[in-house]
Amino acid sequence: MNTNKRRWHFRWLTICLAVFVGLTSAGLASGCGSGAGGQTAKVTPVPVTTPTPLVAVLRASLAQARKHLKKVEVEDYMNASGSKVIGKQVTATYDVSSEDFWDEDNLIATLATDTVNVLAAGFRDARVKRVNVVYQTTMTDQYGNDSLEKAVEIDWTRALWSKVKDPAAFKERLIGDEATMYQLASWHYVHPGIWKNTKLPELGIPVMGGPD
Repeated sequence: MNTNKRRWHFRWLTICLAVFVGLTSAGLASGCGSGAGGQTAKVTPVPVTTPTPLVAVLRASLAQARKHLKKVEVEDYMNASGSKVIGKQVTATYDVSSEDFWDEDNLIATLATDTVNVLAAGFRDARVKRVNVVYQTTMTDQYGNDSLEKAVEIDWTRALWSKVKDPAAFKERLIGDEATMYQLASWHYVHPGIWKNTKLPELGIPVMGGPD
């Protein structure tokens, strides 16, 4: 074979190789992200788990803690100086207007023991630093008009609740001594129309008050 013929074969081989590489590269580029036949491959999205909002978590547990839950509110809880957010404050409001109580003493006694369950549920989440428990009921004014008003409010901080090692034992202790719940509370309020007909005035427990 002469030199010219060898050169011709070499050029032909080089051209064929270049065409092959070019076609292969084009196929890879156009087929990137595609399946057989150039069809776009189906990518199954990975589900993203979104944390359940705190208010929803609390609403579920607080509804189990006591019947007639009306609403749950969550706010930032500040430190004593008000300069820093240190957690969350939860207000659980219950409408007890449809419930029957023998008298005002029975009302404050029942709500005192029920509050133990509510506090236990509210403080179950470590982010909660204060739980305010509000009970509403129907009050009638001197003109005979009925309105839904706050009957009792009992607030506890986590620092105070941490002293209760056994909620069940604490609840049992309150039976017959429900005034302790109001005495210990970080803050309490009893509607004046209810308060005056209970034994709280005799025990020196005011309409409202508390260390915090």
